[in-house]
Amino acid sequence: MTKRTKTREPGIYAVERADGGKSYEVAYRNADGQRRQETFRNFNAARDFKRRSHHEVKAGTYIDAADGKITLGEYYQGFRARQLWDDSTVSGADRSLRTCTFSSVPLGKIRSTHVEEWIKGLSERLAPSTIQTTFHHVNTVMRGAVRDRHIASNPLEGTQLPRQANEEMHIPSAETVAAILSASADHWRALWAVCAFAGLRRGEAAALQVQDVRSLERRLRVDRQVQRANGGGVRIKAPKYNSNRTIYAPEDLMELLAVHIASGINGDWLFMGSRGNPPKPDAVNYVWQKTLKAADVEPFGLHDLRHFYASGLIAAGEDVVKVQRQLGHKSPSITLNTYSHLWPDAEDTTRAAATGLMRQVLSPHVGIELGSESG
Repeated sequence: MTKRTKTREPGIYAVERADGGKSYEVAYRNADGQRRQETFRNFNAARDFKRRSHHEVKAGTYIDAADGKITLGEYYQGFRARQLWDDSTVSGADRSLRTCTFSSVPLGKIRSTHVEEWIKGLSERLAPSTIQTTFHHVNTVMRGAVRDRHIASNPLEGTQLPRQANEEMHIPSAETVAAILSASADHWRALWAVCAFAGLRRGEAAALQVQDVRSLERRLRVDRQVQRANGGGVRIKAPKYNSNRTIYAPEDLMELLAVHIASGINGDWLFMGSRGNPPKPDAVNYVWQKTLKAADVEPFGLHDLRHFYASGLIAAGEDVVKVQRQLGHKSPSITLNTYSHLWPDAEDTTRAAATGLMRQVLSPHVGIELGSESG
């Protein structure tokens, strides 16, 4: 029978080992009130641990070493079950965790080296944007582990990810947009129009209903989007980033939508899909490609009509917050990161302001001309 004796420090016991030496056991209760014990080779280490853990439990910052023994993969299963995720998010997170090379490592033993090796391996076969999405999913899980007090800190914080190449934004010309609208089939012309003149995303445009078109107020309401569902169906959900919003639409767009509604629609939906549903994203893309060919223009994405709309707002002098709200971006910083190159820089605005002042001073009724000498 192991012999345990009290020491001069309450809660620490000396234990005789088989080799004749002594170890020191620390008995304590964790933040959940569960009894725990740790064993140390020397008394000072045991005493330091006892005092530190006692202080951290009282302060609410103690992390039980036993909690860090659960692997990332094991923790993810419980974490996943608690989240209010839709099917596409669950699928993406599952896929990201499958790529994670340290998912079988206990949470308390995951180090920055694990993360760096994982990212290095991903960078050899995946695009930077895909790596960022994959990293985001795993990082979300690790942050949950910190909140649940399985680990004290997140080893993914501060990880350097591959940079995305800055691709030049394509903004179609007014002539190109006109050609597309002219060549479009009647039923789809209104969908391209709400993308070009209201800045809606593809899924938001496809999910519009009659009730969203508020002609008297010249407003368009965005409250949902269409996504592809498993089995070839569609799923209706809130807009990206829950960006429900009201678009202050031009009168000409409202008139075009009124004509569209009068021509016949799919029940409550403005645009026709199958089985009484709005159109699937793939169906919209298919018709878009056909329209580009009919218009005889260089191919570009439907999302570029949204850039066309944003560029028009910026050229008209709208500030970043107004543009952000109309586009439904999560924050003004996203708008700036995307379209900062379209806003005039400080040099342009300063020069324009000084030009205005100068023209006021040198206007004909003031009677001053540059280069004239006073007599």
